[in-house]
Amino acid sequence: MPNDINFTDEDYNDDDNDLLADLLDEEIAVSEGKPAHNADEFNALKTQVENLEREKMGLLKAKQDATRKKQESMDRLSQLEGAVSTILSQRQQ
Repeated sequence: MPNDINFTDEDYNDDDNDLLADLLDEEIAVSEGKPAHNADEFNALKTQVENLEREKMGLLKAKQDATRKKQESMDRLSQLEGAVSTILSQRQQ
């Protein structure tokens, strides 16, 4: 089991990037006063991007929580090791 949880750009496939590019193209066209190619498709793409952003934020929060829990466990382990060391040294005296 790895020590750290790492998310990279490689965790997101190229389809996600294609969705973002399509949405950006549509937003640029609309901002320039051009009609959207397909309003339903545009809205669907926008919804997909929003869902991906929420999923990404959820994964980042999960990573932060896992990192925090790992640190808490490491701290507790350190405390237990110190207690065991103290007990063993007292028994040797």
